[in-house]
Amino acid sequence: MTNPELEAHLHGQAETVRVARVKPLEWRQHTAGVWRAETDLGDYRVWTYHEADGVWFWALSGVLKRGNGEGSEQECLDACQADFASRILSCIEPAATSEQQLREIISECASALGNGAVAAPSCSIEFLAKVPEEIRMVVSRLAASAPNREVK
Repeated sequence: MTNPELEAHLHGQAETVRVARVKPLEWRQHTAGVWRAETDLGDYRVWTYHEADGVWFWALSGVLKRGNGEGSEQECLDACQADFASRILSCIEPAATSEQQLREIISECASALGNGAVAAPSCSIEFLAKVPEEIRMVVSRLAASAPNREVK
């Protein structure tokens, strides 16, 4: 897999994210009319035979998959790649974006104040921007109530 840098737009703000691409299958012609690609999931095969009247078939480790009887060689190769990518990507959980991580941190800060403040990560940016002021007010109240002690 490769991890190129791409620019994405989330909530109207540009953010750099990493994305993954499933590598292409490496096909080897096994015999005339038979292609194979070895993977960690098993072997993909694409084949036809004389009696098939030009219809191509594909399988993953012997589990027959077939189009509607109209699959060309290229359509079967593409179907194998799509199946392979689908199986790989179904095992990957998307990582939280930097924005989502920051929203969660701000939400946790609001909850940690102990004054009943709640700011869900899904709140608007405008609302979350008020959390630092709330923190300042709580710290000021603590400092005022304990003038002889240093507030940490």
